Amino acid sequence: MLDSTKIELDLRRNDEQFKLSWSASDGSHRIQRRQGDEWVEDQGDPRERFSVIVLSQKQIEEIADNPFGLLGIIDKRIGKGDWDEKWQQAHTQFVQLRERERELQRKLQEEPDLRAQLADVESDLSQFEKRGDGEILKRYQRQTLQWNAIVEDNVFDALTSELRAIEGKFSLPDFPSNLFDENDSALVEQKSLHDSIAMELNQVRAQLETVIGQIDAIKASWVHRITESAWHHDVEDVTAKYKELAEEYAKKNSRLDMSVYNEWIEKRNSLLSRLKQVESVRTELLSVKGQISELSQGFLDLRKELLNLRRRFIESAIGGNQYVKMMVVPFGNIGDLESTYRELLALEAGKYKDAILSDDKKSGILSGFSKWAEDVNCNDNDLLCLIETLKNDTMAIVKGEKSTDGWLMRKLKGEYEQRPQSFDNLLSWFPEDNLRVKYARSDSSKEFVDLKQGSAGQKAAAILAFLLSNGDEPLIIDQPEDDLDNALIYDLVVKQLHESKNRRQVIVATHNPNIVVNGDSELVHAFHFKNGQIQTAHSGGLDDKNIREDICTIMEGGREAFERRYKRMEADHA
Repeated sequence: MLDSTKIELDLRRNDEQFKLSWSASDGSHRIQRRQGDEWVEDQGDPRERFSVIVLSQKQIEEIADNPFGLLGIIDKRIGKGDWDEKWQQAHTQFVQLRERERELQRKLQEEPDLRAQLADVESDLSQFEKRGDGEILKRYQRQTLQWNAIVEDNVFDALTSELRAIEGKFSLPDFPSNLFDENDSALVEQKSLHDSIAMELNQVRAQLETVIGQIDAIKASWVHRITESAWHHDVEDVTAKYKELAEEYAKKNSRLDMSVYNEWIEKRNSLLSRLKQVESVRTELLSVKGQISELSQGFLDLRKELLNLRRRFIESAIGGNQYVKMMVVPFGNIGDLESTYRELLALEAGKYKDAILSDDKKSGILSGFSKWAEDVNCNDNDLLCLIETLKNDTMAIVKGEKSTDGWLMRKLKGEYEQRPQSFDNLLSWFPEDNLRVKYARSDSSKEFVDLKQGSAGQKAAAILAFLLSNGDEPLIIDQPEDDLDNALIYDLVVKQLHESKNRRQVIVATHNPNIVVNGDSELVHAFHFKNGQIQTAHSGGLDDKNIREDICTIMEGGREAFERRYKRMEADHA
């Protein structure tokens, strides 16, 4: 299409007229609603407001080969969006709880180290207290204070030093004889007085020398008596013990004083408090694991809820259908299991094949699923057990509890360390349900066989029978006749077309006029190719002459077949 291309669609719904338009230039869409003689703008997504099913022959063929595609149509009918929201909420909560679980487990990992530290500090405290280290330290500190307070020999030294300083001052300056005349009578008088005073001061100085000697003797006696005292022997004993302890503590790179003892007490209290917190972490961890277990069961309950919704819809849609039967297989869509498993855990395609799923599908962590698919007697419980085993084995490999290919083991462990959320997604993941489709060999047959055994035409007929049997939105089918070469199966589809016309609009693009005639088309557009374009040749009902002529021109058997058709209709009404 050109950038200037625009497409407009006129439609009616509930007696209201709408116009939808789309522009190729920017992909924008527009909704207008008829209001009287005017078109007014309307809101919403046209795909949601005006739902329509479009199926080509190729799509029908693909669905017939893999009926899983029909689940999308079924889910739209049952309003799966509400279920999806509940699943997403449960999954979000599950991922959050798993992250909290890992956080709590990390906190628990410090417990052995905390207990080891507590054992060490309690050993130090026990040794400190039992061996009497604390008592020695207290005695040493107390007697050190006593020694410093009692043995003050510098007091004597200071005293004698002060006395010697005073002693030096006990002298008079020389008499100033030069200030007197030799014949002056005062000279003799004052000189005699000066000498007398100087002698008296010398006597006092001699007395100071005696006092200083006495002080030195007192000091020596005092020191001797202190040294010989029982107290001094006790000081020497505790000092020796302290030095021995100090050397022992130095070897442990620890100080020996009461502050260290207090630090040990504080450290012990801190470790006990942290271990108490660890116990609360363990309690919370048990609670979180319980919630995770409940959510895991909740996932199964949700899947069961979805399974029942799908089964009830199928029962209501085709429960009495004589042409086709369908059964939902829980978790049965395992065809792409390997690619899904690799995608969840970021495992590169083609790597670790023998460990994941060998080429012959007889070995590897996913091999059990291949055996399940090949077993005609397989049941749903076996498949659920395989899914749980797959999850448990994968987590066991990550934890080193289960061995496998070394490369895969290292890859999974590395992935878990970097992106543990990938494994949360695995634990909350389940394969999609699948559909088993069976069809009747004929319109009167009560025998239903697996769709896999049918021809391409039989498969297409069965799928069309289901699509036509339910829903009320418009259904557009493009060239369904390519595989419908069997007249009986073709007839089954035509009957479904008849039934569908009463509740929905059905538009069929076809090159086979038999569908047009036998389907009792109410409006026919005959196209031809002219001037390089596809153009409408005629439009009208089957009673329109031009339409009948166009059909007879194309239709195998021509007018004669048309006449047989009308005779058959008259016989049916008779």
